Amino acid sequence: MATNTSITLLSTNSSAVNFRAWASFIRDTFALGWTDTAAAGEINLTTVLAPAAGSTSMGFKVYRMADTLQATVPVFCKIEFGSAATAGQPGIWLTLGTTHDGAGTIGGTILLARQDLRGGDNGATVQTANYGSADTNRITSSIFLTSAGANLFFSIERTKDSTGADTNTGLIVALNSQAGSHRHYYIPFTGTIPAVQNGYHIVLTQTTPSTLNGNVGISAVVPMGYDAKQPGINMMVCLVNDFANFALVPITVYGVSHNYQHVGSQVASMRNQGAAAVGDTNTRLLIRYE
Repeated sequence: MATNTSITLLSTNSSAVNFRAWASFIRDTFALGWTDTAAAGEINLTTVLAPAAGSTSMGFKVYRMADTLQATVPVFCKIEFGSAATAGQPGIWLTLGTTHDGAGTIGGTILLARQDLRGGDNGATVQTANYGSADTNRITSSIFLTSAGANLFFSIERTKDSTGADTNTGLIVALNSQAGSHRHYYIPFTGTIPAVQNGYHIVLTQTTPSTLNGNVGISAVVPMGYDAKQPGINMMVCLVNDFANFALVPITVYGVSHNYQHVGSQVASMRNQGAAAVGDTNTRLLIRYE
């Protein structure tokens, strides 16, 4: 297990230096636990230019999980780096599947069709807080956190049993970006993949702060395969006044204490129901950070 932190990234593609910096941060987070497939034709993050137009991918990397389950239920993740609606806006695309042809094509069972996440262009004026954490079987990355409307967040982990151990059933995936609401997926390896869930299924009081008799209200995110499944451990949700922005919080999950990073005030409305809904602005995100 390992973590990746930066407080200097700029949420912009205004230069090749800025584009390479934020893309390299995500690359380096994957490298904390996943295996780089060294795919033919992959992006070179030391020489690539910044995007010259909106909605443009400048290249890709492909990673695979490196845990023992990879031999029987493999997971490959293709990530593309580029621009969102305008050339200056950072953007990424994620595709998940069970095979990779060695040249950037994800195949087998497509676990998650190509999904775009869009950041905001802060004009190269605001250095941002950025956090990433990964192991052989999971990754979580939340960047551009101190620039309004700029954040990009994704989380990928294997499904869990009642003890919190990984299972061979599927994946739990969460996504959020400047352009849309929080999206949550329960993705089985076999059978029908349920529809995306808008917002996160959580159980929290509507009273903030939630501290009462020495206890603080924190909720796991419950994946929905049309019925509730065992929660993952990559992310938790708290209320706005329970912890300081960017606090490191120890939380016991499935009987084991883990460290979680509060990602600040720009990531909110975890209980929203779609891109057009305001949702519950009092909720805040905590990502596993160890």
